[in-house]
Amino acid sequence: MILTLLDDLAEVSAAEWDVLAASTGLYLSHRWLAAQQPDPTARVRYALVHDGGHLVAAAPLYLIDTEPNALYRVQDLVPGRTPARTLLAGARRGYLNAPLLHPRLTPGRRREALNSLLTATASLAEAHRAQSWWLYVTDSAAAELADACGTEPVRLADDARIPLPGGTFDDYLAALPSKRRVAVRRERRAFAEAGYEVRTLRLSECADTA
Repeated sequence: MILTLLDDLAEVSAAEWDVLAASTGLYLSHRWLAAQQPDPTARVRYALVHDGGHLVAAAPLYLIDTEPNALYRVQDLVPGRTPARTLLAGARRGYLNAPLLHPRLTPGRRREALNSLLTATASLAEAHRAQSWWLYVTDSAAAELADACGTEPVRLADDARIPLPGGTFDDYLAALPSKRRVAVRRERRAFAEAGYEVRTLRLSECADTA
C-alpha cells in the first residue's frame, strides 16, 4: 500500500473518494470537503492510501489555527485537556466521523490501510507539535481506532435514534394517533390540490440550483 499526502482535494477523483465515503454521509463527501477547503481557520492535508492503483483509504487532516465552533474545541470537550494545537482527523463538521476505508477490503488489508492513515496523522501532528484527535466517530469506528491506536475512546455525549415502523409512508401514517392521521391526510390533500410536485434527486443533481 502507498501512502501520499495532498494539499488539494481537486487532485483526487470525486468518484473514487465517494466510494469510500458512501456510508458516512454528507460531511465526508468529496463535494462538501472541497467546499470547506478554503476555510481560513485551518490548514488541511488529505491522506490517501492506494493499493494496486486504487484508492482504498483516505482522511482529511485539519491543522486547526482557530476553531470558531466550541463543539470542536478539544480543550472544551475533554476534561483535563489543556489548550494545545489540534490536528483533527476526518470530518471537521457535521458531528459524524469515521476513517474512510473501502468496503471491500479484507479485515487484514483494512487494518493495514487504517494503520497507514494513522501513520500519516501521527507524523503530521508531530511535525506541527499538535495533538491528533478523531472527534464524533461512530461506536464501531471508535472501537476500531482504539484497537489500532492502543488507546481508550473518550465518551463525549449520547445520540438518540427513533425507529420508524415499517418501510413506507403509509406504515408511518398508520402508526400515528387517529387525530394526527386525519390532519396529515388533510395536509396531503391540500398539497396535491395545489399542484406541487415532489422529486427525489441526488445532491449533485440539484446543488447548483439550490
